[in-house]
Amino acid sequence: MKVNVYSPFDGYVKKIEEISDSAFASKSLGDCVFIIPENNIMTSPLDNAKIELIADTKHAYYFSNKYFNLLVHVGLDTVNLEGKPFELLKTLGDKVSKKSEIMKLDKSSISSHISLETSILIETLNFKKYKINLKKINQTVKQGDLLFEIDFERKEVNTSDLVKMDREINKYVDTAQKILSAIGGKENQTNFYNCMTRLRFKIRNKDLVDETKIKNISIVKGINWAGQELQIIIGGEVYKVRQECSNIIENNLDVKEEIKKFHLRKNLHQLLHQFYFQLFLY
Repeated sequence: MKVNVYSPFDGYVKKIEEISDSAFASKSLGDCVFIIPENNIMTSPLDNAKIELIADTKHAYYFSNKYFNLLVHVGLDTVNLEGKPFELLKTLGDKVSKKSEIMKLDKSSISSHISLETSILIETLNFKKYKINLKKINQTVKQGDLLFEIDFERKEVNTSDLVKMDREINKYVDTAQKILSAIGGKENQTNFYNCMTRLRFKIRNKDLVDETKIKNISIVKGINWAGQELQIIIGGEVYKVRQECSNIIENNLDVKEEIKKFHLRKNLHQLLHQFYFQLFLY
């Protein structure tokens, strides 16, 4: 099964390993290429797809089809521009083709010290293997040119997969609780928000942050500091983790107590699941 990915901009294309940002270069957020845009209009990189997610600051987008998600992240640290250079031409949930105009970029309003290196990364769903066939690399391309082709192998779902899915039902709650505990408690931050891939906390006391614990959380792909701001790299699921952090902080819940309660509920859920499974067998 093959799916084509097209260039969303005119520009120069390189392998993602060569991008200036280490998190993107490590492929921890996805695999493929980045482009340095030369025009101001971004089109869809996929044909017959849907806009699955748009960052509040309009600098990053997830496109989806039934096979995989694709992230287009325009620039590095462009989250700090608060959406000002970006004008949306489509909205969340819109169905798009490769000719659909998604966003207009005002390059003239962006400071020269901000990189416009734009990542185009795949995140696979329901497949265990894929091969990327690069069609354009280390060269100038036109908008709509075929950048790469993805050859997928379908993953067969088995009982162990279903059990694993069952255990991960509340992983975002669990992750939020562990993160808030590891940063020194919810009181050790003054503000938090997310960009398309990172959960960002303004930390009061950096000495209270346990970096090792954060890095050992399964969903976390790495961390980065920018002054007092702690950036926890998660990927496309970051908004779900932020929402659970918000629920804990806004409802003034005790993190340690919530972790204990969560694991009690989780164990009970698994016991009930096993009971009904055995009942079904008989």
